[in-house]
Amino acid sequence: MKLLIPYNEETYNDSLKYTDSYLIGIKGYTVNMGYLVTEKDLNTVIEKIKKDNKQIFININKNMFNKDLEKLKKLLKDLNNKDIKLCFYDVSIIEIVREEKLNIDLVWHQEHATTNYLTINYWKEKGCKYTFLSNEITKEEIEEIRKNTNSILILQTFGYIPMFISKRPLITNYKKYFNIKDDSKIYNLEYQDKLYPIIEKEEFLESYDAKIRNAYDIKVDYNYLNDFLIEKEKFIEVLKCYKERNFKKLETLFEKYEGFLKEKTVYRVKDL
Repeated sequence: MKLLIPYNEETYNDSLKYTDSYLIGIKGYTVNMGYLVTEKDLNTVIEKIKKDNKQIFININKNMFNKDLEKLKKLLKDLNNKDIKLCFYDVSIIEIVREEKLNIDLVWHQEHATTNYLTINYWKEKGCKYTFLSNEITKEEIEEIRKNTNSILILQTFGYIPMFISKRPLITNYKKYFNIKDDSKIYNLEYQDKLYPIIEKEEFLESYDAKIRNAYDIKVDYNYLNDFLIEKEKFIEVLKCYKERNFKKLETLFEKYEGFLKEKTVYRVKDL
């Protein structure tokens, strides 16, 4: 089991001795991450992590538009031969990598779609060595995937789970309609006595589950621990618990919560 955590300048030095790898989000290319680096600073961050002998994952999980493609191609060419692993959502990325013959390890990361070994194996044949598994599948389904693919598997086992994103500025529209003056960065959507964190950024609105996933006993190759909205000191303690495999202590910090890992989502036709 290896640990993958978001690159965050504030926690970087304290997290070094506990993690194996970092996931870098890039401003303008990444959604569902709390800390993003600029394109200008990206190479500096990559070199810093390399000097510390940690693996580097780059997260380009934004849905691309035609206007993005030339900039995207330039960025991917800049990442060529830099010993990074690229998490992608938009299939334009795999096409650019193929057409330009780029030396970049690919991670299929289409969030809600990475749910079965047949599709994982399809993308493996297309050159994707890694798969970032969906957060909506069960333990049994993950075990079935493990038995039927040799793709390297990544799963978020700690932190707030991203639920959906929207191009619409829903919070801005709501405040404007009701003439609300509020400059908060994080809001909570109340539903069935639960509070779901939502945040509106320049391009997207992001929504998260109401509870922090804490499901440390899933057998995958990389455990992704998400630090979004987690206090720095507590997150470092979580990393320490994982490193020492002290999961009893982890449960004193955050209750065990498995969400969809434990319960199947079943759709039934409603009787009329």
